Amino acid sequence: MTSTELPPELQPLLDLATTLGAVGVEPVARPGPCRVWRLGGESPLWLKRFASTRSFAQERGALRDWGLERVPRVLGEGPSALLLSHVDGEAPLTLEAWRAAGRFLAAMQAGSGPDEDPLPLDEALARRFQAWRARAEGRLEAEVLRSAEEVFDPSLFAGERRVRCHRDFQPRNWRWGPGGFGLIDFEHARYDHPLQDLVRVLDHVDVADPRWEALLEGRGPLAAGDRARLRSLRALDSLGADKAPGDGGG
Repeated sequence: MTSTELPPELQPLLDLATTLGAVGVEPVARPGPCRVWRLGGESPLWLKRFASTRSFAQERGALRDWGLERVPRVLGEGPSALLLSHVDGEAPLTLEAWRAAGRFLAAMQAGSGPDEDPLPLDEALARRFQAWRARAEGRLEAEVLRSAEEVFDPSLFAGERRVRCHRDFQPRNWRWGPGGFGLIDFEHARYDHPLQDLVRVLDHVDVADPRWEALLEGRGPLAAGDRARLRSLRALDSLGADKAPGDGGG
């Protein structure tokens, strides 16, 4: 099986996919700079080429080291590329699926090791805000920048610790099927504040939505101060919305 659409350095991964039963190569349109090909067969495989070494390392590390179930398995790797197994299922629609998403998130973060980053989280977030604010100048409306500056407060994160985070945890990356809840697209994944994985959920629902309530039933309730922290993280993310997706966000 060959394809003129693939960079030649990825041919060994394509050959490996052939030995695993894959037939045919189909490029997949997706948000962000990563390139993805669907390799057909009884159970499809996925070939993913990353736009940066950082996003490549983040996805490979999370999939190999975090011990998660119902996520893609790394079947092979090449230059900034991974051959990945398929995670079956559809985007979740039922409240039970949203509860399962919350349980998955809680279990993933509970398995975190110690926060070994020497930079305190509040200082790291303040630096991230300044970098994203500078990058957004002239690209986002002045009102968006002003609102973010008014809401973001790094002092809310003093003494908080980092945990495992997907950092693009939202329904388009969820899979719900007979095997339960699954999660794909880990190129942003790394240790961050635990509420980071709720930020983009709130791009799809509001806090009065039964789906949000179901998610928190599975995850566990917000702690004191979390609502203000979540507002700050959403303000930060509003600046990153216009950055090149897939770069991990700084």
